[in-house]
Amino acid sequence: VATPLGLLHPLFWKYMVDDVLMPNQYGKLPTVLLWMTFMHLFSVSTDGWRGYLLDKAGAKVVFDLRNRVYRKLQGQSLAYFHKNKTGDLQTRVMDDVNSVQDVAIKGFDTIISETARFIWVCGVLLWLQWKVGLLSLVPLVFVWLGNRTFGKKMKGIYKDARDMQGAIGAKLSENVQGVAVIK
Repeated sequence: VATPLGLLHPLFWKYMVDDVLMPNQYGKLPTVLLWMTFMHLFSVSTDGWRGYLLDKAGAKVVFDLRNRVYRKLQGQSLAYFHKNKTGDLQTRVMDDVNSVQDVAIKGFDTIISETARFIWVCGVLLWLQWKVGLLSLVPLVFVWLGNRTFGKKMKGIYKDARDMQGAIGAKLSENVQGVAVIK
């Protein structure tokens, strides 16, 4: 709801210019400005409410996920803890849970809102000028191809970075735990 509402302003401006200002129908101006103000305030409030609900859901998801991961770690054998370094496990638990939160909450919201925005903008473009609307969709094929190529390359880079971050966390944990012996 918030996404399409936020995109109504250009249509109001089009109406104001084409149907109010150009034909000198200034009597309609206060009504149009009042509707623009109302729609803007409604859009901002729905967007704020969406953000609040997402943050609340995200906090609950992270709380539940961290508790599940903690219980799962507590159930592991001693051999598991000998095989895996403490710092690596700590880094994985903290960073992976945060990554899951980002994807599950913010990623889901982004997919929904950007899909709604795309459909809305395409619909309005096709409604206003269908030839220009179709022509403006042609570059999307190249964007899609570029995203696929870029995504494949970045997948390996992100995996290497996460492995390196785990190794750094493990080294840091070992150094901090052994500081009394070292001193």
